[in-house]
Amino acid sequence: MAHARRKFWDAHERAKAPVAKEALDRIAALYRIEDSIRGRPPNQRLRQEHTAPLMADLAASDAAAPVRTPPARSATRWRAGRR
Repeated sequence: MAHARRKFWDAHERAKAPVAKEALDRIAALYRIEDSIRGRPPNQRLRQEHTAPLMADLAASDAAAPVRTPPARSATRWRAGRR
């Protein structure tokens, strides 16, 4: 996810692309989940339970709106290949 985040960051910095900002916000939410479960025993992490809805939202937003900014388009393609 860090690779996609960097590409979205580039798109946000260069073109202030709204789709990039939205993706960065969603990725930040995933990072917050990771922070909250870090250090817990494996049976208490439940990573998939918490992140599945956010990942589904990311996939839906990728499918709903074509990305025109080259760095964001690259990030979207990279992320789609990692599902």
